[in-house]
Amino acid sequence: PPPALPPAESASRAACRAGVAQRGFRGHAESDLALASFGIIKTSTALGGAVGWVRDPELRKGMLATQANYPVRPPVQFLLTALKAMFFKCIDGPIMWGLFAAIIVALGLDFDSMIVNSVRGFPKPTEFRKRPSVPLLRLLLRRLEDQYDASVQGVGRPASTWRWASQRGPSRLAQRREMGDASARRLAAGGVEVLGHGQGLSTWWLQPVIDEEPGLLVRGLWERGFDATCSNTQLRAVGADPTRGAMPSAAHDMMRRGVYLPMT
Repeated sequence: PPPALPPAESASRAACRAGVAQRGFRGHAESDLALASFGIIKTSTALGGAVGWVRDPELRKGMLATQANYPVRPPVQFLLTALKAMFFKCIDGPIMWGLFAAIIVALGLDFDSMIVNSVRGFPKPTEFRKRPSVPLLRLLLRRLEDQYDASVQGVGRPASTWRWASQRGPSRLAQRREMGDASARRLAAGGVEVLGHGQGLSTWWLQPVIDEEPGLLVRGLWERGFDATCSNTQLRAVGADPTRGAMPSAAHDMMRRGVYLPMT
């Protein structure tokens, strides 16, 4: 069984420290705040929650004081999220996923929008200002204690109270990285612009490509059985810099022409 946890706020702080310590996570050297999400569609999901690293100790202290005043999410919310994740896992294969998509389309619904909305961690803005429940923190602690599946190297599984110690071999993330690198090379060789290709380490959570007609490309991929999307959901490019009047045109262009390919 998992170890007994301290109160929710103390467990949250301990989990954040564990995540930072185990993998040396600090974010960019010039960043004031770095966050690692553990949402439902992430590689090593905890079905919600996040850990963060704040450079300024006074700011961190103030953030923790503010968070302490937020209500705790009820455990039933975590249960519903777990049931939803179980459902998606059951239909994760190409045949079942395709059948599910066909049923949704036959009902006259937008399958892409429905999936995007169903996996959002915060469907309502008010949900941001709540602390995670203890069940979520237990799962988050488990992910932080055993990060083998999210290891980039993935050379072998260490002994763990959460996993079978005898299981060895490449981690899921290491396998996906190898597959993504190979796919990016082939796409680039065919004249496709792959974002992130050749720019250092990429774990290919998905594979973003650029196209002049993203909607048309997505429809063509769907017809061939690929679950691609060009929905940017909650991603947005920032506006113009008020001090210089500069507009990040490259970022806006990328968001307009981006298509996201699945890497599973």
